[in-house]
Amino acid sequence: MHKHDDILGIGELAKRAKISVRALRHYEAIGLLLPKRNPDNNRRRYSRAEVAQVMKITTLKKAGLDLHTIGKALSGGVDVQTLVSMQIQQLQVQHDKTKAALSVLQKAARYLNDHQDLNMDLLCQIIRSTKVSQYPDENVFKDYFDKDQIQKIKNRGTSPQELANYGQQWSDLIARVQKLTDAGTPADSDEALQCAREWTALVQRFTQNDPGITKSLTSMYADKDAWKDRAQMPFGQAVSDYIAKAQGALLERGEG
Repeated sequence: MHKHDDILGIGELAKRAKISVRALRHYEAIGLLLPKRNPDNNRRRYSRAEVAQVMKITTLKKAGLDLHTIGKALSGGVDVQTLVSMQIQQLQVQHDKTKAALSVLQKAARYLNDHQDLNMDLLCQIIRSTKVSQYPDENVFKDYFDKDQIQKIKNRGTSPQELANYGQQWSDLIARVQKLTDAGTPADSDEALQCAREWTALVQRFTQNDPGITKSLTSMYADKDAWKDRAQMPFGQAVSDYIAKAQGALLERGEG
């Protein structure tokens, strides 16, 4: 800054910081900035320190931090280590949401390539299938699993990446079973039987072959009408019936 830039007006600062005048006024309203006023005309005047403050705010916003967190950070209420950890967590959530949305669109595109027809009902089924790791939620689980069972499920020693892969395997499998169901493929076909084997294996990964957890899981899904208003099923009744028939065919073959 040269001599005449030691104090800036709101328009000059907005131009220099490449933000709007409205944004500067908002920062002031929430306490991030406290500009002095010209006693002759009551206009805002920004000193070097306030210009530096604005630059910090805009830089932290580019990193994805919200203004509330920025305010706490600039006032010393959040240390840098905590700030970085908070931002990593926030970006991870955003990343997971973006990844899930991308998965939906990729599945829809694959279906269009195979069938060249995708109605809204089927698109909704594809969307629900990507949320298999989220539904039913823990509130529903508490109605059917006791505390020891829930703790055992949580203590499986599964890493976040393994959980993500597990959810993706369920999502892909449900989509494949849906495709077989839509095509009218017999439940004792080789494709259906393979899906039944994978379905059983994924369930066993969840239950850890614990008879009590298996019984609770069976009871929960048998009672799905009781909690359907609190959580979505990741697959429809047609898929459930189809995979049950395929598993029955496996039993007839001596598998299971």
